[in-house]
Amino acid sequence: MSPSRPTPPKKGASKPSRAIALKYDGHDLPQVVATGQGLVAGEIVERAREQDIPLVEDPTLAQALGQLDLGDSIPEPLFRAVAEVLSYALYVSGKHEEVLRAARQHRTSEDEAD
Repeated sequence: MSPSRPTPPKKGASKPSRAIALKYDGHDLPQVVATGQGLVAGEIVERAREQDIPLVEDPTLAQALGQLDLGDSIPEPLFRAVAEVLSYALYVSGKHEEVLRAARQHRTSEDEAD
């Protein structure tokens, strides 16, 4: 998969053919929490919009993530692409500092436990 810059969906774009929702809390690997095609993809996108979750359009990444089962963590070959998408989403939502702080605290508490 060639790396590409995350981009928001174009205004007035047609309904997506595939949509994937990821969950990332700054502690564990991102996980697939929803995936769908057609009408289900449209519902995933609509729910994300209702909750002000940033959307990123990347059909190639969506196809690769669509092969995963719900609850699966992101596999290593997709780390960079997913990291770019999450970085973009966290930045545009204003949550990047919050997640970085939580990740640092988690890492510090793990180091102290060792």
